[in-house]
Amino acid sequence: METVSKTEFAKGLGLTKGRVSQLLARGLPVTKDGRIPLGQARSWYEATIHKTRKRGPHPKAVLDPAITSGSTFVPGGKNLPAALRLLEAQASKEEQLAILRTMEVERRKGVLVEIEDVERVWGSIVSAAQARMLLLPDKLAPKVAPVTDVLECRAIIDREIKSALTYLIEYHADAA
Repeated sequence: METVSKTEFAKGLGLTKGRVSQLLARGLPVTKDGRIPLGQARSWYEATIHKTRKRGPHPKAVLDPAITSGSTFVPGGKNLPAALRLLEAQASKEEQLAILRTMEVERRKGVLVEIEDVERVWGSIVSAAQARMLLLPDKLAPKVAPVTDVLECRAIIDREIKSALTYLIEYHADAA
């Protein structure tokens, strides 16, 4: 839910902060932290203020020529849909900037890492796993060849596989 401050809402609609306070007293939606939710505020404003206005547009209101149909006049020379779009764009920009700032903090803490770094580390791990697995036949053949007992063969193979897996668990990609 995109929210704006009372000052931003007033500026976007060409209203005074005092007028926004009056609208709040009349029921303009506001969050617990005192911010105005844009979607709800738009619906409330259009339904409550502009639908009930009987005396016509405010004498200082100016139609925004970029909006040609269904325009609603707002005091201060702003067109309501255009002003709310501006507020929504500003709120969206602030939200995206906050996301970028959060990502930068997480990157500095080491919580967020670059895709290339992850690919490099996993590539190194997979290469190490491949090398260890390719060594198994050479290590196991001389040990298993003279053994005739199936259980003993199984135990030798099991030890070597566990040894290779232990190596991978202890493997540090930075050392590669």
